[in-house]
Amino acid sequence: MHKIYAPVYLILARKAVVAGNYAGVDVQIVHQTYDQLKTKEYQAKNPNAKFPVMETPEGKFIWESNAILRYIARLDKSKGLYGADILEETLVDQWLDWTNGELVQNYFKAIGQHAGYPFPKEEIKVADGKLRQLLKQLDDILKINTYIVGNKVTIADIAIASLLHAGFRFVFDEKYRKFIANVTRWYENLMTQEPFTKEFGRFYLCQKAIEIHDLPQPKKEEKKKEEPKKQASAPKKEEPKKVEEPKEKEKNPLDLLPPTNFNFFDFK
Repeated sequence: MHKIYAPVYLILARKAVVAGNYAGVDVQIVHQTYDQLKTKEYQAKNPNAKFPVMETPEGKFIWESNAILRYIARLDKSKGLYGADILEETLVDQWLDWTNGELVQNYFKAIGQHAGYPFPKEEIKVADGKLRQLLKQLDDILKINTYIVGNKVTIADIAIASLLHAGFRFVFDEKYRKFIANVTRWYENLMTQEPFTKEFGRFYLCQKAIEIHDLPQPKKEEKKKEEPKKQASAPKKEEPKKVEEPKEKEKNPLDLLPPTNFNFFDFK
């Protein structure tokens, strides 16, 4: 048995179970909580402390969800999950990289608002527009093809259909699906196949998108306006003090007497 350590509802783990159903490989999810990511026991399995991680029957650990899909597909190449030849295998890799590099981030921002994630409105608007472009790319491929690569289900189909599951169930109503009619047909075809129904249950499509409730947007920190610094007033010039002219010395009455022949130094 191959064990997947992750929350049981995690799409990244559930797509591995679906791949196992197609490949005839026993893959089971061992439920984990997010608190367990912090434990030494879990980090011994995956030092990145992320979900999911697979434990093989040999006791080896594989992390990164698409690496897990590739491993399952290679266990029995006759099933065609990795394509029929080298070219198809490369195209499968192309679509897996496209999913992680382009689709995932825009998809979660665009539909996350329906689940109550408070992404900034500007980012949601951009992501929603980008998601529609990406789905249109996929729709053009599926206009003349039953599956994304080749004539059989591959792990590219499994990865993308599993990712879009929440969108088709809760957000992509009839109006939305009109512009991705080929993607909808492809999705319905996959979701009614036994390997998918065993994991995801009965198939149905969204009738009415979950309403979006305006959530408090993260407040932008406003920079306090600095009050203009008061210019230091120039020191007042001190007025020069008026120098008073010396008053004329009053004459001593003795000075008015006539000169005398008496010599002070001759006096004994």
